[in-house]
Amino acid sequence: MNTTPWINAIAPLALSVTVGIIGFFLKRTIALVDKHESDIGNMKERFVTKDEWDSLQGDLRDEVRKLSGGIELLKDNYIRKDDFVREIADLNRRQDRIYDILLELKGERIIG
Repeated sequence: MNTTPWINAIAPLALSVTVGIIGFFLKRTIALVDKHESDIGNMKERFVTKDEWDSLQGDLRDEVRKLSGGIELLKDNYIRKDDFVREIADLNRRQDRIYDILLELKGERIIG
């Protein structure tokens, strides 16, 4: 039996199997790298960097300070609703007393 053709076929067969295995893992690795690049691209689009975050925080702090100053201005220049109602009720009482005094002076009403 002549074994030389079998021995000569083993080297190319081993080489092609090795290239096939390397190709399989290389393709798998490249697919994973592409997926990771895609995920990283999505992260860059969806998330902010630390510098952008710090800038946004600074802007928010400035806006909160402006709003706080506006609230203090409102407290200084305006009154609350219950204070307004109380003052209007007091003015109505005084107005009623003035009407009563005027009617008494005119003689149409007697304060009892």
